[in-house]
Amino acid sequence: PELNPCEQIWQYIKKRYKNKTFENLKVLRQWLCDMVCSMDKDLVRSIVANKNYKKIIYSNLL
Repeated sequence: PELNPCEQIWQYIKKRYKNKTFENLKVLRQWLCDMVCSMDKDLVRSIVANKNYKKIIYSNLL
């Protein structure tokens, strides 16, 4: 099954911290905050773009 949009974002983030080590939880939190803040709208759209979601949305609008 395909991931929902939130899961797709987490998957993208997890790929970026794979094999990284952090000195402590505070450093990890800061890294995560920086990562999320650096994601612009176009990047998020490209990550969660899914034809099936578009079909569902459009079919419910008609």
